[in-house]
Amino acid sequence: MPAACLAGDLAVGAMTASQSSVKFNGKAVIVNGDAVVSHGIGAHAAATVTGTSKVKIGGKAIVMSGDVATCAHTAVGTSTVIVG
Repeated sequence: MPAACLAGDLAVGAMTASQSSVKFNGKAVIVNGDAVVSHGIGAHAAATVTGTSKVKIGGKAIVMSGDVATCAHTAVGTSTVIVG
């Protein structure tokens, strides 16, 4: 089962959380549509990450390790919180 992604985890660029109501280990959980810090040009300049979990926060799916950003890079969760 995959790990939940938290603020600062990577999809090549660091992911930034849009919500702050749910945190693990003091870091906000990443949800569908959260930004990935620019790490190039084109699709890499303004990427967002797509959550696929059935677990939701504020109606948005939690992003898990293995989910893919719009720049085609894979999210890597470092959390010890397992979703699924």
